[in-house]
Amino acid sequence: MPISQGLERRLNPWTLENIIMTGIPIPIFVAGQIAWPYIFSLITFIPQLLIGILWFSITLRINPISTLLAFIISAMILLGLSMISIGFRLVTKSTDPITWTINTLQQLLAGISFPVQFLDNFLTGISLISWFLPQT
Repeated sequence: MPISQGLERRLNPWTLENIIMTGIPIPIFVAGQIAWPYIFSLITFIPQLLIGILWFSITLRINPISTLLAFIISAMILLGLSMISIGFRLVTKSTDPITWTINTLQQLLAGISFPVQFLDNFLTGISLISWFLPQT
């Protein structure tokens, strides 16, 4: 969550003074801090997409409306979770349980920690959730 990570970097007491001394307006700096991870992801994704299309001759059938809708819904969900995370970080001045819980469940249910099929031994049907996660 880039918004909460940006806030964590700003909690350092020396950071604000350094930003003000650069002469960059604060809103532009904050927007740049939030946008940079997304821009970097796009920069690294485009070569991978081009290699897939040109080298492996992959044909993609993309519905632009559903792609845009999925992007908007995902952005709204992440913005809400980031605001909850920011609230915890501002109050406690330390890491928050929301980001930790999301990261732990993501690694557990997506099969990053261990194979997903073993989750059914613990709780029947829980491995079905893993098919809805993008990492699976």
